Amino acid sequence: MLQFTEQTTADGKHILGCRPSIMEDVPVIMEGVAYAKETLKKWNVRQWQGSYPEREDVENDVVLKRGYTVTCDGEVAGYFVATITEEPIFNAIYDGNWSDDQPYCTLHRSLVTEKFRHSGIADYMMKCVEEYAVSNNVSYIRSDTHADNKPMNDLFVRSGYKYCGKVMYPEDFRDIDRARICYEKRL
Repeated sequence: MLQFTEQTTADGKHILGCRPSIMEDVPVIMEGVAYAKETLKKWNVRQWQGSYPEREDVENDVVLKRGYTVTCDGEVAGYFVATITEEPIFNAIYDGNWSDDQPYCTLHRSLVTEKFRHSGIADYMMKCVEEYAVSNNVSYIRSDTHADNKPMNDLFVRSGYKYCGKVMYPEDFRDIDRARICYEKRL
């Protein structure tokens, strides 16, 4: 099993960790989802404003062993999904292109819980995604977010990702705005 590198916060007071998510994490993760939805709504970002993501999505992530929990001193502080499987929507990129067709890690459903907002959790989470990719012999990461999700767009740029184009999720996608912009990073 992958062992993520623990990290101390900038002030040296807290230990950050990352591990595969377990069912006991789901209630706190769902509180994080609710907080993210509420925050995005306040910012007029049309991402996660439908039913997506739902508890069932997170529970499936746990069962399929693709969900990861970021911790601060052992407490759930963030969550993300990482896979090495192809993301079909990424084949329909427009207004740009991916720089390579090699196997890649996909990052989805990332969040930081309200208590740990502005604590460095998001930056640490991005490092964990890179560790996950490298541990699976992949040196390329793809992801997407809403164009108006400034904090996530800033995180991608700060983490060394490059803008690549856009995708449109299918009509059955459970969000009110299906358009996303795409990012990639070579490790």
